[in-house]
Amino acid sequence: MKAVMYVCPACGHQVSITAKTCPACGNTLERKRGFFGKVWLVVFWLFNLNMLIGVIAAAGEPTGTVVSQMVAVWLIGGAILGLLTYVTRGKPMI
Repeated sequence: MKAVMYVCPACGHQVSITAKTCPACGNTLERKRGFFGKVWLVVFWLFNLNMLIGVIAAAGEPTGTVVSQMVAVWLIGGAILGLLTYVTRGKPMI
């Protein structure tokens, strides 16, 4: 199977799709997040931090249903926000 290669925009050298820099000229080829990508990343981390603090605070409750409901919301919300964060990660700079 042949590896997928791109052409470096700086020097025209063939570069692997998994490379972070061009081996010939050192040009950075990493993904760059746009505005909404950065917004979703911040929302993702704030949500997870908020849920962690909430679960720790609710751990002293006499019934475990509050904690289990919060963990369920955390898992579902984290999955949705994680997907949005992944989708808006940016395009390769090639």
